[in-house]
Amino acid sequence: MSADNWTNCSKCGSSSFREDYEIGIWSGEFHASYRGRCEDCGYTFTFKHDAPVENDAERLRAEALAKLTPADRKALGLDGND
Repeated sequence: MSADNWTNCSKCGSSSFREDYEIGIWSGEFHASYRGRCEDCGYTFTFKHDAPVENDAERLRAEALAKLTPADRKALGLDGND
């Protein structure tokens, strides 16, 4: 999702502060970005954050393997590298 908005500039008070932002998940990453710029005074603010999206299947598998006893691991044929 992306959008733009016009609001008041926190630096000079004019109503010519343009805000642009995007948020979404692309290629396995959460992405959020924001940029604001005043057309009158030139004040600019930017923010960007990217984070990998956790793979629930891998996390659940790792949690289940961590709960196995050595006897369970041996019975399942797991060699400790799983």
